[in-house]
Amino acid sequence: MDEQLYLLAVGLSLDEKVRKAIGNIRHYAPSVGRFEGGFSGGKDSECIKRLAEMAGVEVDWVYNQTCIDPPELVYHLRDQHPDVRWRKAKTPFFKEVARQGLPTRRIRWCCRLYKERETDAAFMLFGLRKAEGSNRSSRIKVFQPWGEPYGRFALNPLAYWTDEDVWRFIGRENIQYCKLYDEGWKRLGCIGCPMGRKQRIKQFERWPGYGKLWRRAAARYWETHQHTKTCAKYDTPEAFFDWWLSDKASTEDDDCQMGLF
Repeated sequence: MDEQLYLLAVGLSLDEKVRKAIGNIRHYAPSVGRFEGGFSGGKDSECIKRLAEMAGVEVDWVYNQTCIDPPELVYHLRDQHPDVRWRKAKTPFFKEVARQGLPTRRIRWCCRLYKERETDAAFMLFGLRKAEGSNRSSRIKVFQPWGEPYGRFALNPLAYWTDEDVWRFIGRENIQYCKLYDEGWKRLGCIGCPMGRKQRIKQFERWPGYGKLWRRAAARYWETHQHTKTCAKYDTPEAFFDWWLSDKASTEDDDCQMGLF
């Protein structure tokens, strides 16, 4: 979208954004009959779920279980959203880490396998927003093709909502949200996600058991790949994991851990 149009969309009042979001949901609903909605339990999911209720459309809400989401988030989802269907992964997450290696910001096999799983649904409803990051800012649109091969579509009614919009809507609608936000966590997601960079250290301090599971899986990978180009640079699995956690390149030529695989 042109920069001026983007600023215009972001600058709308919350009431206008709510009306447009509900209008978009209703506009596409007749042609699809029933959406499949992606629900993570975070603040944006709470908003899109309430907006769908306000629009009066049918949505099959689905939570893609990763087994590395914060326990408090999982408890909140179970307690507040019993209607959300849980889609379990085919392979336990840490077993996959031991097989494929530690994911990086540039090589995120974990998102494909655990967050963006294939579905038969032709039309998805998400709470994705451009304001969540530079990558999303360039690729998130209100309506767009989804998945490979194309033929499926995604609707993102919150595309131009700001963080302030989200929290004002939550307060106005008296929506129950995960209390980790009240502890200062800005975004909730997978514990140990490489996109969190230094937040991973804070996460492992908050949930030390997950840190141990990450280290154990990394060690299993190192033991079976210690003669490969990257693992051979580290004498121990602990050194290998600490390099990954440091978020530093493995060599002067590497860019953001590009050389891991």
